[in-house]
Amino acid sequence: MKYAESAFDHGFTEEEIDLVVSEGAMVKMATPSDKGFDRAMFVGKVYTRAFPIEVGVEYRDDDDYAFHAMKATKYYIKETGYGE
Repeated sequence: MKYAESAFDHGFTEEEIDLVVSEGAMVKMATPSDKGFDRAMFVGKVYTRAFPIEVGVEYRDDDDYAFHAMKATKYYIKETGYGE
């Protein structure tokens, strides 16, 4: 996985992002990126935080790119069914 600078805007680390992507619940985003690549949002918890995190991943031809990471919103917690 590669990381866009925007993935670190809210202070999450590569390790935290990787853990959520590998073990979290996923929902495919309906709208592709502006370049036409599919995207998905993952929601999960990591041992370093007391709350779930959402991580956005874009599936490009050459690799997967994490482009977003922040405290999970109610919307994506519900969409992924996380914690049910």
